[in-house]
Amino acid sequence: MSIVNHAYNKYNQATPKTQVVKGVPRHKFNFTASFNYGKDYLEYLELDKIASITMPSWTSSAITMNRYNAKQIVQTNYEYSPITLVAYDTHSPSTIQTFLKEYSNYYFQGPMNMTYAESLNLGTMWPAIGFKLNSNRNFIKTLNIVRRDNQSTNLITVFNPIITSIDADTLDYADSSLVQYRLTLMYEGYNISDTTAIDPS
Repeated sequence: MSIVNHAYNKYNQATPKTQVVKGVPRHKFNFTASFNYGKDYLEYLELDKIASITMPSWTSSAITMNRYNAKQIVQTNYEYSPITLVAYDTHSPSTIQTFLKEYSNYYFQGPMNMTYAESLNLGTMWPAIGFKLNSNRNFIKTLNIVRRDNQSTNLITVFNPIITSIDADTLDYADSSLVQYRLTLMYEGYNISDTTAIDPS
């Protein structure tokens, strides 16, 4: 009677040296992220100083219907869940701060860019303070999250993200941790694709 070691086979411990181990889980820390943005979406920002980012996800709404007293679940719509990006506030250069000022200045006259003169004349300078109208609706065209290892490249492309919240950190004399910005983004859709680097056969 032979004994089958399911764990041995499941985790590919019997894989020969000449073959690539399949089904390896991805690591959380193995990723890069970047923005394509600007007037013609030709500008590129590598987010190399970020602490974390949530992957895009979605939820579906459903209702229970009665079909001659037989229960049926009917999906009604779906919603994309917000993405949270935590970036370090660096200096020399102030990468994330400069980007957020450009982003703010594209849509609004005021946040992160208000001058002293404007602050003294808020009641008389309308409509200088407020929304701006631009030929392109979106300042950021795509958010690209890349997860790469020696077997494949996984690309997550988030389309037309909008920053809905910019939360600056709290400065504290009793805290020596690094200063961060927490960004919340909504988006209109996303795509996930894999490119195989090594033939697993």
